[in-house]
Amino acid sequence: MTEILLDEITKFTVILSPSPYQVAEFVPVFDPETLIGKSVADVRRGQSFETVRPYFERAANGERLSFEITADDGNGGLRYSALDCTPDIVDGVRRGFYLLGRDITAEREAELEVQRTNGLLRESEDRIRIITNSVPALIAYVDTDLVFRFANERYRDIGIDPETLVGQRFSNRLNDGSYEIILPFYERAARGESVSFEIHTLAPDGTRRYRTMTCTPDIIQGEVRGFYVLGSDVTAQRNAEDELKRTYEQL
Repeated sequence: MTEILLDEITKFTVILSPSPYQVAEFVPVFDPETLIGKSVADVRRGQSFETVRPYFERAANGERLSFEITADDGNGGLRYSALDCTPDIVDGVRRGFYLLGRDITAEREAELEVQRTNGLLRESEDRIRIITNSVPALIAYVDTDLVFRFANERYRDIGIDPETLVGQRFSNRLNDGSYEIILPFYERAARGESVSFEIHTLAPDGTRRYRTMTCTPDIIQGEVRGFYVLGSDVTAQRNAEDELKRTYEQL
């Protein structure tokens, strides 16, 4: 903890320092005794001083404030510090202010890494969406509460807007009788079981469509987090089988 006096906003007075004092964690370590009486400009030269000067002037005028600064760490990287200035006012007279500096480099680097990772994830999600939208099948991800977390554009083929589906719990929204058939399979998949089944429904154009549905659990370290849904349209195959059956019956 250091007190900076109003005298030209330059004087350091060490209040407490159990070890060699380091100004803002950026400059070489100083013995506290060598700092007393030194100007801030001498300790923080050039651009380093100009960076903190407006904040120190505000603190010297009695304003309590906090700010962050960034500087070269001397090894080609950056070091981040958070500085808190607390005015020292006695009987209405401003005598200076206390300065507390904390090294927050690890915190900022972690935040930057999270931002970078999130950016990569967004790019990955965009690629996945492009790929899944080009596949001629229903593709979705459902969590253990049966809430849709992802749905590709092929859901429009059965009259469902995928954007409105995401975030919604599986429900009888189509009112076509498929809900009662699908629900038990989804519940089994949510418990970690791989299941496959076939359903037939009416498409928006009134034609009957057949689909094989496969649910694959998403299990990480023994915990079921949800399951993937793949629905393939097998209408042409079923129609061909029905036609072949009718042909044999006529022979």
